[in-house]
Amino acid sequence: MVNYLSLKNNISSNLFSGHNNINQEPICVGDYIRFGLLITEGTKERTQNCEGLVIAKRFSNTCCNLTVRTVFQGIGVERTISLFSPKISKIKILKHYKVRRAKLYYLRRKENVKKK
Repeated sequence: MVNYLSLKNNISSNLFSGHNNINQEPICVGDYIRFGLLITEGTKERTQNCEGLVIAKRFSNTCCNLTVRTVFQGIGVERTISLFSPKISKIKILKHYKVRRAKLYYLRRKENVKKK
């Protein structure tokens, strides 16, 4: 009888062996992260550092997508990144907030409320 769990672990370890984002603490919704994104401009390549709050996490078979939200000059900006993308050079968790929701979409409305 085939042990499917060990077979799945072997396939996933071989599939993601080249990625440097695998062996780290898990990223959860409510984490404030900083990630480096490789940007190609012509023939040059540089790393753009972005940071923000993880408001959603989506899973598929072999990938995980994060939605990161930050406020830049008073405007909310969201960016969806693939966790195992080769364009992501590094991910660092800066702070962990305790949340009770799986998706923090209500934070989109928080900035639009005017203070009296």
